[in-house]
Parts: sequence; structure tokens; C-alpha cells
Amino acid sequence: YRLMAVAADAERFGSAKTAYHVTKPIMLEPVAPITAAEGDLLHMPVTVSMLPEQLAEAANGAEVEWKVSLSGSNVTLPEPEKTVRLKGNEPVTISFPIKTEKTGAAELQWRVQAASPTASGRLANCKDAANLSFDVIPRTPFLRDRICSPLRNGPSARLHARTSTSYR
Repeated sequence: YRLMAVAADAERFGSAKTAYHVTKPIMLEPVAPITAAEGDLLHMPVTVSMLPEQLAEAANGAEVEWKVSLSGSNVTLPEPEKTVRLKGNEPVTISFPIKTEKTGAAELQWRVQAASPTASGRLANCKDAANLSFDVIPRTPFLRDRICSPLRNGPSARLHARTSTSYR
């Protein structure tokens, strides 16, 4: 990952950047929108990555099965859990359908852990979680027209004749 920061005040400006390497055996990288409208149906992607060299169960290219779950507030989750198989250092992206409920903040929590309840060794303790939130805004029309015209007697008062959009 790369991290960059920029700061400024009335008299000064500065920036800095750095890079870091994450070495977790299993990791989630979810994505959420900045905003969504109430009632929207979204597909929330999450990338699941594994570092096989840190897990004996993943040695020699063996597949490891993981359970990924999503929970949250202000959303309906028709499919809150999925299973994914990872092999080697090959990330997999899956998506969860969600439906926003009402205006306000939507909070989402993703979790991943070994799919087998009898997992042993380091695999049993490998877990990751990530939280993201976004704003749910009121529904708005897709098209907006603004017409400005003086209202006087005569032809200029017939605004319906000036509009190009039919309203229902």
C-alpha cells in the first residue's frame, strides 16, 4: 500500500508519502460507495487475499476454504454469507447484494474466517474484519428541468409549450 498526506495552512504547504507491506495471512479489501439513494440495490465487492507461505494448510498450492460474511445497519442483506476457495497468492473478488433502507448512515461489517469449524493450527486463528460506511440519501428524480420565464398575459405564459420533457 502507499499512503500520501497533504497539509496546508495560510502560510505553509507540505506533503509526505510512505509505503508499507501488509503480511496478514488472510485479508479483506471491501469497497463501498460514497452515497446511495434509499431503496437502491447495490452489489458490494470485497477482495479476499491469502498469503499461503504463512499457513501450513496452504502449502504446496492446496486450496483453503474461507467463510466471508457481511452484516450491517440500515441495509437489507439477502445473502449475508458466502464461501470462497483460495489457492496460492491469488486474490478472489466476490460481491454481496444489499438494499438500502432509509436515509441516514449505512454501516457495513465484513468478516472472514476459516470455513471449517474443525480447523486447527494457525488456520483456526486466522480472521480479518473491515468496516465501511456511506450515506443513504433521499430518492431524487433522474431529470430536473428549470425554466425561467416572465409571467405575463399572452404567449410567454404558456410554459408547457416551452418544455421539452413530458412529465407524468
